[in-house]
Amino acid sequence: RILSEDHAPVVCIVDTTHPDELDSSAKPSKELVKIRQMQSRMEELSGLRCLVLHYMQLKRADLSKPNVRAVVVRAWKALRDEFHKNELYAMLRESDAPTIGFCGGHHQIYMAHGGKPGNLRPLRADEKDPNPGYFPGTFKEWGPTKIRILKRDPLFEGFGDEMVMVEMHVAECKELPAEFDLLASSDECKAQVIKHKSRLVYGTQFHPEVYDDRSPDGRRLIRNFLGLARRHTDARYRAHLAQVFGEGNADAVREAHGAIEDLRSGYANSGAETYGADSLRADLQRIERTLGLLDKAPTAAVASQRKQLDAIRAVCRWRAEMGRVKGLTDCAAMAE
Repeated sequence: RILSEDHAPVVCIVDTTHPDELDSSAKPSKELVKIRQMQSRMEELSGLRCLVLHYMQLKRADLSKPNVRAVVVRAWKALRDEFHKNELYAMLRESDAPTIGFCGGHHQIYMAHGGKPGNLRPLRADEKDPNPGYFPGTFKEWGPTKIRILKRDPLFEGFGDEMVMVEMHVAECKELPAEFDLLASSDECKAQVIKHKSRLVYGTQFHPEVYDDRSPDGRRLIRNFLGLARRHTDARYRAHLAQVFGEGNADAVREAHGAIEDLRSGYANSGAETYGADSLRADLQRIERTLGLLDKAPTAAVASQRKQLDAIRAVCRWRAEMGRVKGLTDCAAMAE
């Protein structure tokens, strides 16, 4: 369920892989492994629950649920089901949720708005094919690639004029819809980053979700998008909580979700050995303060939030215990 009983904020990954490619009866397929890795990374970077939804499961109203903080569209091959493809395209045109598409997801976004795709140029005789089994004879962008930023945007916060992103594609946007601006290009592909002119909707030809220590720029770009999405949906989400839990309880529930989001994200992005006593103390104080706020809300309505905060508190105390063992006296009291 997208809208869960605790009305917690979520990130939705829309997958368009054909079910035949996802059969995991014997062992996980390569695509299923990629999906799970992407889900894990989105949860790490956002601190939110991340739901993977197949496009054939979705209804038009799903992506506009008030607790959907961001939508990420991934794709692999062309969509085979015409009815559900049209439904997905309608959702991409009508949803007000912050949305970004990576590679094939980027193609789905501009095609939903009337854009036209096509392949890159023919491979020259003196050029090596990085993947000869995939569209032989056609040039491909493959691996880390330099991307030039053409138009500044909050998505590029922290970047200079260029960034390096992982590419794995043979197709490109040949005709950009009038509703979109071109933000970035590469030497061989014009439409590397696009943005809707009036909605928080992006497409990237590259794969920012494929990052590592050698190619870390994708991580920064995704975090930038998730920050934009969070700010964009804050007011709507708060209004929804007020309607569900009552005006007097909305801020407590929102603070609980925010605390869970921040704490999960903070722990996911820091090692136990570098998370100091001051940070642990601040986190424990925030947890106790948030639990105090939740005491004023209906017990059943906030049971999930209390459970998550209790779990995070246990992690805090475990880290404090690790610090005490290492001789950090500031951690001793917090470990109790």
